[in-house]
Amino acid sequence: MPEFVITPTGQWLEESTRGCKDRFLVSSPYVGSFLPRLTARMRPTVQKSLLTRADLRDFAAGASDIDALCKFARQGALVHSILGLHAKAYIVDDKRALVTSANATNGGMRRNWECGVALEDPARIQELAELLASGFRSPQPPEVWTLAELESLREPVGVLQKQLGPLRRVRDVEDARITAIKLGRRAQKDLLTGFSGWLRLTLEAVLSQPGDSFSLDEVFATCVPLIAARFPGNRHPRPKVRQQLQRLRALGLVEFLGGARYRRNLHT
Repeated sequence: MPEFVITPTGQWLEESTRGCKDRFLVSSPYVGSFLPRLTARMRPTVQKSLLTRADLRDFAAGASDIDALCKFARQGALVHSILGLHAKAYIVDDKRALVTSANATNGGMRRNWECGVALEDPARIQELAELLASGFRSPQPPEVWTLAELESLREPVGVLQKQLGPLRRVRDVEDARITAIKLGRRAQKDLLTGFSGWLRLTLEAVLSQPGDSFSLDEVFATCVPLIAARFPGNRHPRPKVRQQLQRLRALGLVEFLGGARYRRNLHT
């Protein structure tokens, strides 16, 4: 018979991970301080992996915690993201797994009324692990985030938090959705300083578009003089710009509309 796991979900995870030896896999759209506290007690040899969202609006609104994500990555954990992730799953050593409604946040693990089903069938757990690794068969493969890249997101998150203001930030409310954020000229400049290299160059071009909707060709045309000045030796600039637009999508700063057209989620 399946075991139903209800609030507090954190208690089930703490008990199940106490003897974790090999790996701990997590899928959670939002992350809070609960996750790095839980995994800090694990052996250093345990492989830790997280599939989450990297949308800067989630961090700015307080639905997810960039500090907690960085702490988790500092433990040597692998961090990936996919757009629109909603699945929550936890796998312990391929021996126990939990598919649940609970995010890896303090609210999800302690306060919110959540429900999940625990698995102990090795074949089903392996199937779940493969689904998680594929991003639940998302058409776009999961984005990989290094610790340095995650740390670099702190400054942009701070800029967006200021733009939202305290009334728009909703700590521990995990379903908070911020669609678009208005940026003045100063805020645009501050946001750009938080990025570097090709990502900053592409974001500059996106912010300079006259309208919120634009094409890849329009962005690339804006990028051409910037590329000539900053990366004159690059022989494949167009694929590089397209790649950075995908990264900006993962960060929630632009959306793909189809047909090589995009929309920015930052109103200038």
